[in-house]
Amino acid sequence: MIEQLDIPAVKDRILNQALAGDSLKTIISQLCEQISGPLEIYRMSIGMPTLHPLVEAQSIRWTAVDGLDMIHSEHGYSHRQDWLKSPIFFMFENELQYLRYRLDQPGDWQQFPLLNELAQAGCTEYYAMVISFEAGFYPSNDNRDGMLASWATNRAGGFSESFFEFVNALKPALGIVCKLADKQSTTVNILEAYLGKDAGNRV
Repeated sequence: MIEQLDIPAVKDRILNQALAGDSLKTIISQLCEQISGPLEIYRMSIGMPTLHPLVEAQSIRWTAVDGLDMIHSEHGYSHRQDWLKSPIFFMFENELQYLRYRLDQPGDWQQFPLLNELAQAGCTEYYAMVISFEAGFYPSNDNRDGMLASWATNRAGGFSESFFEFVNALKPALGIVCKLADKQSTTVNILEAYLGKDAGNRV
């Protein structure tokens, strides 16, 4: 239950980790391990575009079964069928700030292969939201700087209201942590492109 979580303490911890230079992978892994039990989370995913000569986007995916995995999508991934048939693409195409589906009931979610897989794994609800790193709607032609986060639960009856209370409270801190990681990654990529990998990392 959410009563087991000190929300301000969770926010302070991930912000302090980001300021200390911990990797986004470490921060998200520890966050998921801490909140997955009390909030009955089966899966969490975070995705962001990136400025890199070989990688167009990066994402972190955690599941209760497999733990954490870092995924790098090469340029051109936006033409792949798995992306075009994903709930995230649907959000972007329809300019939605959030998406919520009950997976234990028939519905429009059945058009998405990912959500069918989650339902088969026993998940009962899926929720996704976008977080802009700039003022204005994300994503748009004027704002490509932001992230998307999604969660799935296998709790009977779907997410609890406590889950949404926690996510809404965590949203600003989560956005700041991911923005810092994104800016650091962009800086490293630019330095490596001009100076080489070894010199870029040292700078």
